[in-house]
Amino acid sequence: MLTQIPEIPLPKEARHLDERLPIRNTGDELDQLSDAMNSMMDRIADYISKNHRLLANSAHELRTPLAALRSTAEVALASERSSDEYQRTILSIIGECKNLELLVNQLLLLAETENVAPRSLPAVDLGELVSNACSMFEAVAEIRETQLDVCIDEAVYVHGNRMHFRQLINNLIDNALKFTPSGGRVSVELSVDRAGKQCRLRVADSGVGIAPTEMEKLFERFYRGDPKRRQAAPTRGTGLGLSVCKAVVESHGGTIEVSSEPSEGTCFTVILPLAANSPVDSQPSESIAATCT
Repeated sequence: MLTQIPEIPLPKEARHLDERLPIRNTGDELDQLSDAMNSMMDRIADYISKNHRLLANSAHELRTPLAALRSTAEVALASERSSDEYQRTILSIIGECKNLELLVNQLLLLAETENVAPRSLPAVDLGELVSNACSMFEAVAEIRETQLDVCIDEAVYVHGNRMHFRQLINNLIDNALKFTPSGGRVSVELSVDRAGKQCRLRVADSGVGIAPTEMEKLFERFYRGDPKRRQAAPTRGTGLGLSVCKAVVESHGGTIEVSSEPSEGTCFTVILPLAANSPVDSQPSESIAATCT
């Protein structure tokens, strides 16, 4: 569960964002202008509040591993130690640095998604990215004795940032494998709805599932969920993975939904608009080609 973050006051320039222009309900131009100004202030206040919370949460999350790095180094230097002890200490510091690097990269990705204009970006073959990701995770699934089923429609093109899509796909598959016990199953499906000019990426698992009380908080930044659920995962997460997924999807004009039942598994469904004039759009609906394994 996310720990309590100390309240950090807003700067004085942003402490009166709750003030709004009065509406007289006359319907005239002044009321229309006041309503437009109030709507704009609502959006500005929401943006500043979200960024302020992200800054406070990020500082809190960075402070803990930095303190651990410093104390580990100070203890190692406090007295003479053997080369093996120094080696273990350095390996521990490297491991913590990797966690910090992951956290910083995810924070940077969240910042990047706010400036994405997907239609101005080139078309990306989403099927290729999904196929590559599944190939990469085959070894992980084999080690975990988890069956990985893949079914991908060919030539699924969407406008957007290739690296962001790769992060989205990797996060969803990694989560599915992480929370699926040995002997379970993870399925990855990419399909096309030509009538709706959209594609659907579905990542489902037969894992531990998610409690109903957690569902509404699942995409919150730094939310790590129920400790009992986290016991199923062998590695420590940053609490940013799913919020990164949501930010990537929404910045590309799509939606992401989740359905889950405790002890029965979880399914994430991503819907993205197809790229205009892509090879997918030019093919008749009866000739959908798919690769399933």
